[in-house]
Amino acid sequence: MNLAKDMNGTGMAPNLSILNQLAAQSNQVFFLYNLNIKSLDFINPTFKEIWNTRKKEVDEKWLIKSVHPDDRSYVEESFREFMEGAENKRIEFRILLPKEVIKWVSVTTYFTFEDDQKTAIMGFAEDITSRKERENNSAKFNARKNAVLEILSHDIKGTISMIQAMNGQIKEEVKKLHNPDLDEYTRIIDQLCQNNIKMIHALLDSEMVESAEVELIRKRLDMVDTIKQVFNEYKHSNKLLDRKFKLETESESIYVEVDENLFTQVFNNLIGNALKFTKDGDNITVSIKESKDQVQACVRDNGIGIPEKMQAVLFERFTKARRYGLKGERPSGLGLSIVKRIIELHGGKIWVESEEHKGTSFYFEVPKMTELKPV
Repeated sequence: MNLAKDMNGTGMAPNLSILNQLAAQSNQVFFLYNLNIKSLDFINPTFKEIWNTRKKEVDEKWLIKSVHPDDRSYVEESFREFMEGAENKRIEFRILLPKEVIKWVSVTTYFTFEDDQKTAIMGFAEDITSRKERENNSAKFNARKNAVLEILSHDIKGTISMIQAMNGQIKEEVKKLHNPDLDEYTRIIDQLCQNNIKMIHALLDSEMVESAEVELIRKRLDMVDTIKQVFNEYKHSNKLLDRKFKLETESESIYVEVDENLFTQVFNNLIGNALKFTKDGDNITVSIKESKDQVQACVRDNGIGIPEKMQAVLFERFTKARRYGLKGERPSGLGLSIVKRIIELHGGKIWVESEEHKGTSFYFEVPKMTELKPV
């Protein structure tokens, strides 16, 4: 296969013949584009292997058409920038081949000069699809790892905070016994809790990056039963929490297809958030209703509410709206961002309605039958 010929059909110049012999052994594409007649003077056989084409001649129009539509404007803009400059340029983009095959290519270009005038563009291209796939797989793995790390860290911090709150109550009772050993034990427990929470925050601050994708494992879930289970976990410590939990629902069972673990996390985070900003004796209510295709849930409380200026950034990661709880619980700035991500992964949406000193309501909707969506 010999593609090294001028586009006028007059055959190869001797120097192009030598170049073709060298380039034929390479797994990279070598090319020479004549700026005077605006056509390819030379392109080696490797081009047909990468572009998967049998065309005898390759023109500029066909080349542009082979670029993936989403990358075409980027390639055209890069070419204009290159033509206006004098330095070599390297770009990476996708090409769309027959049967919807997509490849990634890297193209590096240089100018050739004659009497200080640009006469041609020469360069090479290589197939980098395998490298891009490895990078993409690595990014997905890291995204899943970071999402798990984020959620796990948040859960552990919540558990330790609860232990710390319980220990505070125990300390008050222990003081009445005037037992130095018990006083020391409760002090150590409190110190260990504080140290572990600091370690978790250090971990989050240093390791958390934006999560691109999380894989959902869907199953048919009774949302009403899930709420009851979450409530029961909190009611075991009702004397310490001293909140009134209430469930409002139109049906005894409301089913959705969701990731059970992640969806349970949604309710845990929202109820846990309500606990931090309500006082002893306040109400926390979860209501659920369904339509033909959607399920809507609401977690509301009659606590201190959220200032209006904070509501716009409430769901951002490490949000500026994070606040200490009424009992000094330190915020991570992650709880509501986790909830938002999980809801959006299920094809749903979440929003908040709140007024200071009157309480807060978190609403979310999800389809009964969800499509898996990376965020």
